[in-house]
Amino acid sequence: MNFKFSILFFALVTITLFSCKDDDPSLEGSYTTTSIVTTGCNEPQDNGTDTYGENGLCETLSSTIEECEVEKINFTNGVVTVTTNYYVNGVLAPAETEVINGTYVVDGDNITLTIDGDITTGTLSIRSNSMTLVTSPASDNCVITINADRD
Repeated sequence: MNFKFSILFFALVTITLFSCKDDDPSLEGSYTTTSIVTTGCNEPQDNGTDTYGENGLCETLSSTIEECEVEKINFTNGVVTVTTNYYVNGVLAPAETEVINGTYVVDGDNITLTIDGDITTGTLSIRSNSMTLVTSPASDNCVITINADRD
């Protein structure tokens, strides 16, 4: 799966989760990505929708191999961690697990996320047990919308 996409996903999910005050303890916790929608990109092939089903985002590699990706986002005390686990035919492939750490600051409906020195800003909304994060990276004009459910 694309590492750049994982970073953008991480940024979007973070923004979505923290649309309320940063002292609201209900925002902290673990979320699972349900979809990522990318629009407005300079390169049309970068636009698209990834929908995560019951087993995550899955791709059939051959008649006998299916690879699935499950992304979890955890927000705790200003620190955000995105963990991407990969499964092959339903079995966790631990060597393929990716963990990305960063920080976040929330101001009303706005969030600033810093990951590997890159700063991303965006807006987020929280509804009961789900969140939506919308951001627009400056370099490629892509608008990324991440939807996630609280675990």
